[in-house]
Amino acid sequence: MRDGKPVADLGPHKQASGLDLEGIERFKRQRGLEKLVTYLAPDVDDPLPEDVLILPLTTSANEP
Repeated sequence: MRDGKPVADLGPHKQASGLDLEGIERFKRQRGLEKLVTYLAPDVDDPLPEDVLILPLTTSANEP
């Protein structure tokens, strides 16, 4: 204590947050789902080819 006031507050300042597993289960139950992700490609972790991000947009994507 300094001048009658605490120097540091060692307690938690906000509630712990994170993934709401119960909320996910409610979401699935309400929609009749068993799984949210049904398929992952075998190469999902492979690096993307270098040119995938530098290709120009097609003309159809530029049209309103």
